[in-house]
Amino acid sequence: MREIFYNSDKHIVEWPNTGLDESKARKLQGRSKQPDFVVFIIHQLQKIKSGVIFVGETALNRLGAEIKFLNFQCVDYTLDFYMMDLIQGTYVIIHIGRFSVPASVKAMLSFVDEIDVLLGFCSYFSKAQLEERKALLKEIYTPSFSKLKKGTKEYLDLGKSGKVWENYFRPFEWRAQDYEFYATYSGFLDEISVIKDTIEIPVNDLLQRMIVSFSHQSCVIEGNSLGSAESQIIWEKMNQDYSIDDLQCEGAQLPEPKSLLDKPGKEIEVVEIRNHLLATHYVYNTLLKSEQEINIDNIKKIHRTLLKDTPQERVNVWGKIQQAGMFRTMSMQAVGYHLTVYPYGEEVPALTERFVQFYNKTVTSDNVEDHEPYQIHPLMNACRILSSFLHIHPFWDGNGRVGRSLMALYLARGGFPPLVFQQFDQKKYADALYKAQAEKDM
Repeated sequence: MREIFYNSDKHIVEWPNTGLDESKARKLQGRSKQPDFVVFIIHQLQKIKSGVIFVGETALNRLGAEIKFLNFQCVDYTLDFYMMDLIQGTYVIIHIGRFSVPASVKAMLSFVDEIDVLLGFCSYFSKAQLEERKALLKEIYTPSFSKLKKGTKEYLDLGKSGKVWENYFRPFEWRAQDYEFYATYSGFLDEISVIKDTIEIPVNDLLQRMIVSFSHQSCVIEGNSLGSAESQIIWEKMNQDYSIDDLQCEGAQLPEPKSLLDKPGKEIEVVEIRNHLLATHYVYNTLLKSEQEINIDNIKKIHRTLLKDTPQERVNVWGKIQQAGMFRTMSMQAVGYHLTVYPYGEEVPALTERFVQFYNKTVTSDNVEDHEPYQIHPLMNACRILSSFLHIHPFWDGNGRVGRSLMALYLARGGFPPLVFQQFDQKKYADALYKAQAEKDM
């Protein structure tokens, strides 16, 4: 079973009330006790193997949460947990966790008790936090949009431009404190550059050797439980039995997980490793060698590769299709960080285009340190690239893996290997990303 919170892309989803009414949502009210709940989930799995399950809100209210319903969506034996509320005609969903669903009744019974743990996270969505978030959104958007009539071309164009969000958070700008940080830690950062220059292994050879370690840890960050040795086996099997270049062709049928690693119950995790290995190979052997600027199509290809054959490749959320390689169309928020503001779906295309411009301005295939912005160390540039991409959050899922891949490409073009942490603290990682936006800086 996956650990709770294995996926770092936790978010709130909002959409207009266009069909689901409270009477339908309440059809299971009072049936939240374990026996009835288990029977209903098993019925869903056996009959349709997908769909939505609602449970009455009694348990949530007992915990003092400002939430109406707990929602479960089952797709391909993956169970997503959501909390839902109806606020002024808009359904608000917070995604709180994901499990690989056991196929047998016995296995299902063994993990039902853990659902109570998930209910404990209801406090993330308190009334006070909702009010704080609304106040922040008003501070960001009201000054610009209040001057325009809603629905006019000027109003819609401003929304699609993403300029309001960008002007508030300024993710692509370097400020005085950035240069002060570099001045304070320049000795340490310069030592890293010296170590880089003393590496005797050609950078391309080093990168090929690190495909497995980088891909493995990037998946581990998202909750993948396979070991590094197992990731190595998958990579060796792929190289032995298949042509990696052929596997990267659009529409290519990829190896079944069992053919790469016979790990019953871990098939999705094998697929995640397989996909990340292919994405990293594409980054190091196509994008890096081409020495060309990246573009939107490159980013979307990385995303499609990472989500290939996973439950997140194509998700139907209340009639809105979220598909790999396509920008999200829904609003999202990071769980546990209610003041983190990702741009609205309408803003994503323009902001991602400007991210690409920022990335290409920062990157040079010759010498990153000699390129603008001046006096900013490559590692600081790499951190800004990752944090700005994750704050735009252009995709429904997989943003972390895509962002780390783009950061690795940037570092490789400057002669640096990818960042692989020997000891990783998930909370510190999430906190750092939150602070990067909350303080409107790195």
